[in-house]
Amino acid sequence: MRKLLICLLPLLISFVSIAQPSTGAITVTGGSGTGGAFIVGDVVTSQWNSGSDGASGITSVNFDFTEFGGGPAVLAGDIGGGIYEATYTIAAPGTTESTTADVTITVVATVGSGTTTDDEDHTVDDILPTATVTTDSDPIYQGDLTQVVTVTYDESMDNGTSPTIGFDNSVNFTSNLDGAWSTTTFTDDTWTETFTH
Repeated sequence: MRKLLICLLPLLISFVSIAQPSTGAITVTGGSGTGGAFIVGDVVTSQWNSGSDGASGITSVNFDFTEFGGGPAVLAGDIGGGIYEATYTIAAPGTTESTTADVTITVVATVGSGTTTDDEDHTVDDILPTATVTTDSDPIYQGDLTQVVTVTYDESMDNGTSPTIGFDNSVNFTSNLDGAWSTTTFTDDTWTETFTH
């Protein structure tokens, strides 16, 4: 009987997998900002491919989105094929501005647990920029039929977008469609647009 147990022990061990996720099996996607940065409104989607790590007997998988401004233990769901996924939507106002943000994943299995941090160093910015608005005339008066509006931000902006400008108590100013970005302190931090009454 003792010899039989000795022969079976290696066979049983061969079916046990360690619950230690690897960085190569973890992905983080969803950044829509410049260079793939994660900004307000983006959904941070992180996945772990348990099959790539040969893991089994998994009881729970949690993602830590703290460095993205999210929660420390977001429970992941198995979306099929042994892939576990969790998401976090970046909201404003926030306090996170980083170029080294990573997701940490903790796996609990019947044989134990393991924790690994994604090592991609993602850029995150959930702090909304502050804008300063100036016009040709302040206050605007009836005889001044043309207004050049300048909007200056306290950080670089995405030059593929533009601010929406309106005039209080007046719908009679029409944009000349000449808006353009320029650099004052930061790259593309100043938007200038002309309006005619």
